[in-house]
Amino acid sequence: MDDELGRKLQDFDLAIESAPYYGLKKNQAKKEIDMIKSVVRNNWRELAKKMASAVDTLVPDTKERINWKITHLRNEITNILHFREKG
Repeated sequence: MDDELGRKLQDFDLAIESAPYYGLKKNQAKKEIDMIKSVVRNNWRELAKKMASAVDTLVPDTKERINWKITHLRNEITNILHFREKG
């Protein structure tokens, strides 16, 4: 898991480093990434609730897989945000 988390954090760094190729200054790219992380941090629970209620109408096997993916995604996002805040 640590290697996977490290690769994902490198993706943020790569996005910042490559920003000038897309017409953005690095500090603007960092602000955009911080804003996206804030939106995810503050809204993932509500989105997960909406998705979970939609999942209730699906067949049980699909519901279990989707619930697992939601939980996995939530954990990944939480790990990234905690790791970045500590760094």
